[in-house]
Amino acid sequence: MNGQGDAQDRDRWARLRFSVIGPLLAAPPERGELRAALVALSAKTWRHPVTGLPLALGRSTIERWYYAARAANQDPIAALKTRVRADCGQQRGLTAAIIAALAAQPRASELVGAAALRQSARGSRRRGAAAVLQHAAAAHEGAGLVQTGPGAPAPDAWNARRQRAPAAARSA
Repeated sequence: MNGQGDAQDRDRWARLRFSVIGPLLAAPPERGELRAALVALSAKTWRHPVTGLPLALGRSTIERWYYAARAANQDPIAALKTRVRADCGQQRGLTAAIIAALAAQPRASELVGAAALRQSARGSRRRGAAAVLQHAAAAHEGAGLVQTGPGAPAPDAWNARRQRAPAAARSA
């Protein structure tokens, strides 16, 4: 999607958020009645601003929007817009060292990919590191060379050692 479509979607979301909490801003509930009003709003079904499909909203989500709009100095709709992430367009989950290694060796073997994956796993507890590493490898010239997980071929060096080992040593 182009940048204009994204901006239009952010505007649609902001208008939906404002339409949900607008009655609370126009006629604030009495002291102690806010929770009941939020629960009533969360029980309603709303229309998704982009797809038009039914959308259910949680009480805490509506409450977060309410306080964000209430804290806005001038324009509550601007406060309710979805913000573009600061890391938009950047790969997440890889250290600078791993990215540099992948960029320096675009045709890195599976051994280099496995070492980078182990290093990433030690530095981060996030799940899906293999998918992140494969995505990063695909962004470089050597796309598809880094394979991990069940069914992935063994590294070339391991295969070479296995083929050179005598049959008796392999069965042990």
